[in-house]
Amino acid sequence: VGIMRAAYFIAKLGLRAFLMFTAIISVALGMINLFPIPIVDGGHIMFYLFEGISRRPLNKKVIQFANSIGFALLITLLFYATYRDIIREKSGFWKKMEMKKPAKGEK
Repeated sequence: VGIMRAAYFIAKLGLRAFLMFTAIISVALGMINLFPIPIVDGGHIMFYLFEGISRRPLNKKVIQFANSIGFALLITLLFYATYRDIIREKSGFWKKMEMKKPAKGEK
C-alpha cells in the first residue's frame, strides 16, 4: 500500500525520479532477500554454509522448522507493514506530502 502511494507521488516528480525510486526499491528488496532468514535466499545460503562447514547434511526437520519460523517472521513483517501503511493513510500523511512544494534545486 505504502510503496504504491509513494510510487504515485514520485511519478508526479518525473520519469527520472520514478526510475531512481524503482531502482532503490529493487536494491532494497534484493538486500532483504539476502538476509539470513530461513525461507529466503539468504537462509538457503546459510544452510549451505552450515552443511559445508559440518560436511554433512542438515536434519530435514531442523530445516523445516527453521523455514516455518522464517515464514512466520515474513508474514508478521507483512502484517506490520500493512498496519503501518493504513495508519499512515488515515493520518493524512500522503495528502500532507502532496501539499509540500519541492525545495529549491529540486524538480
